[in-house]
Amino acid sequence: MHWTILQYMARRLSSDRERDTLRYVAGLAAAAAHEINNPLAVIMGYTQLLADKVDAQGRGQIDEILKALSRIQEVIVRMKRVTRIELTEEASYLPEMLDLIRSSEPGLPPHSRRPRAASMNGDRR
Repeated sequence: MHWTILQYMARRLSSDRERDTLRYVAGLAAAAAHEINNPLAVIMGYTQLLADKVDAQGRGQIDEILKALSRIQEVIVRMKRVTRIELTEEASYLPEMLDLIRSSEPGLPPHSRRPRAASMNGDRR
């Protein structure tokens, strides 16, 4: 009986730690997304205004800039949607990083080598 109580307490402490870590990561991602989004909106607006003032070659370059800005906006949206922690496993020579796609999409399964990931409500996925 005593051992069961200790096991429960250990699991609870681990779960609380994971939930706190997730809240920290999600909060940091949302704050960074907000700070990036403000100047990005200015850049996007001025770039769209410039598009009307350039020739065809310049328009092609502006279109490339707008595509890149759209990709950044997609990343920002994902940063705001982090609901669990999933780490990348693509390259062993890189440090562990948040897999933004898997961490922000509720329908995607976790990596097979990372069966335990914290969710916002403390459940493991």
